[in-house]
Amino acid sequence: MRYFNEARAYYSEGELDEALEHLDKALKRSPEFADPALMAGQIWVDRNDIDRANQYFDRAWQASGAAYVAFQAGMANYSFGEYARSLEFLQAYVQSEKARQAYMDAAEKAMADCRFALEAMKHPSDFEPLNMGGAVNSAAMEYFPSISADGLTLVFTYRNPEATKRDEDFFYSTLRDSVWQASGPLPGRLNTALNEGAQSVSADGNRLFFVGCNRMEGKGSCDIYTAIRREDGSWSQAVNMGDSINTANWETQPSISPDGRTLYFIRGAKRDPKSSDLWYSTLHSNGYWTRARRMPSMVNSPGRESSPFIHFDNQTLYFSSDGRVGMGSLDFFVTRKQKDGSWSEPQNLGFPING
Repeated sequence: MRYFNEARAYYSEGELDEALEHLDKALKRSPEFADPALMAGQIWVDRNDIDRANQYFDRAWQASGAAYVAFQAGMANYSFGEYARSLEFLQAYVQSEKARQAYMDAAEKAMADCRFALEAMKHPSDFEPLNMGGAVNSAAMEYFPSISADGLTLVFTYRNPEATKRDEDFFYSTLRDSVWQASGPLPGRLNTALNEGAQSVSADGNRLFFVGCNRMEGKGSCDIYTAIRREDGSWSQAVNMGDSINTANWETQPSISPDGRTLYFIRGAKRDPKSSDLWYSTLHSNGYWTRARRMPSMVNSPGRESSPFIHFDNQTLYFSSDGRVGMGSLDFFVTRKQKDGSWSEPQNLGFPING
């Protein structure tokens, strides 16, 4: 116990090597003491070494057979995509008389994901992502890409974490003679000293919908804005899309339909960032956007939805979710609009798109 308590003190101070040294001393003195082995396993999880972690998890399990050991080891392996090992530990947990009901839902969801993942990996899809090269990618961060319908203009969010001010701005690149040209900031008044991100380009490339946070005219923490490209190619100042779409909660990740008449986006509870759903608003004939409505429960899950993208066919909606069976955490799904206006049961895009 003395070695174990000293290890805990070192761990709280971030002295992981010293913590591991004292945990090993505790295990040498008392090999049947499961808690030091479990803690050592978690330290190796923190260090992204699941193989070393499992050496200690196995010791903890063999020493105690305790339900809490099975749960922690199972969830750690699940987070690393070690689905077979995770399934073994979690099955032991749910079968234990000492399993806590509070953790049962998480264990059963992870077990369902493990079974799905093991089967999906037997049937990989034809998927080979290609790096877009140095004209677009750099040592900074490039993310949230969106492309015009003609495939010639790529707009993305750019952030340099090494800069004095970690500002998010819009950059773009154009395709010329099958080669992506060197990217640069969008011209005009769209980029500001505040953060701009998660944009969606209209099909004709002349309108941009994006997210701005913590602005004076904002309705909540993050709102959706829009801007128009002028004849000279520069972008206008952004305009808040108003009460029909923005609320005191946070709205983010817009995706505009190819006909420009439906805006899909994410709305989340300000106090619960793990809970977010897909919403949409339509453009009325009078030029105003209708009050946003939540997408049906067929699409939204009890978990978190994010990153909607409506395809240029205006029928196929891609999004990510952690509330459905998949490979773990957020997976990509696809749903299609039916002739009666309803949406199909979302389908997981499979492995290796999801990992």
